[in-house]
Amino acid sequence: MASSRTAYDALCEINDNTIKLNKIDRQKSNLIIKWLTSEVVNTLKKNDELFNALFCQIYYSGSYYDGLKIREPDEFDLNFVLSTSKFGDILTLEEGSPGYFKIRFQKLVDLIRYGTRIADRFLEEFIEPSKDYYGREAYYIIPNKVRKWFATLFETAKNDIPMRIADGSKITKLSTEQNGPAFTLKLEIDNVQNVDIDLAVVFPIPTINFQRIPEIWKNIESLRHSKQDAFLVPISAEKYGPEWSLHFPRVEKEIILNKRCAKPVIRFLKQFRDTNKQLVNLKSYALKTVVMTMIRDHPEY
Repeated sequence: MASSRTAYDALCEINDNTIKLNKIDRQKSNLIIKWLTSEVVNTLKKNDELFNALFCQIYYSGSYYDGLKIREPDEFDLNFVLSTSKFGDILTLEEGSPGYFKIRFQKLVDLIRYGTRIADRFLEEFIEPSKDYYGREAYYIIPNKVRKWFATLFETAKNDIPMRIADGSKITKLSTEQNGPAFTLKLEIDNVQNVDIDLAVVFPIPTINFQRIPEIWKNIESLRHSKQDAFLVPISAEKYGPEWSLHFPRVEKEIILNKRCAKPVIRFLKQFRDTNKQLVNLKSYALKTVVMTMIRDHPEY
């Protein structure tokens, strides 16, 4: 009797039993992240009044939280969202190079006028004078200054961080390094398991700001999450200056979720890349972008 099993059935089996993460790995990973979101964040708050005043939330991104991770969950991406609502009335979003933006204070005196310790620290740690497009004096939040502030804060607070996670496992080694825009925590757990956590300090920006930029707005206005915040993310540490890159994580998740087959397709593409030497340097985000573009350009699929 001929088998009724189809190629689609085979792909589903591979996806469910080989590529997707198993339940035990997910549970352990969630405990590690819980340690970071509770123990690490609380320690940073106690060690720095500026972080305590500005910290808003942790936003989970990357392949693990998008459900696109294959093999072992040993890398995570987290965004430390800092709120600028205290200074929202004197901040301006300004276009920079194509695809990049700047966070500008119109006048330095506006910030000084606040007359608080937090405003003074904000000015000292984040702001740098520059010139705008027309050559006028302007003051910008500098990605590299924010990155250095966070790295210094973490190194100062590191010895105060509890080194056990909720299941009793011990963090036997904790080191840090700078990788592109992210600050990476490198953990060794019980002298066996190695985990990397990429932390990016980001600023939220209401997407309504992009109504005046048709090239961006046309791609997000019809989506359910179009009115939720986007993030301004530091660009590579090698690139100095006031420009931030733009990230729409909630919009991306909606695009993927609206097409149920998208996640398995991306996982298969990543598996194909990893088993072909000539493709191993291809970034996962590039593969995800290809699929998202196909979904938007070909809704009939």
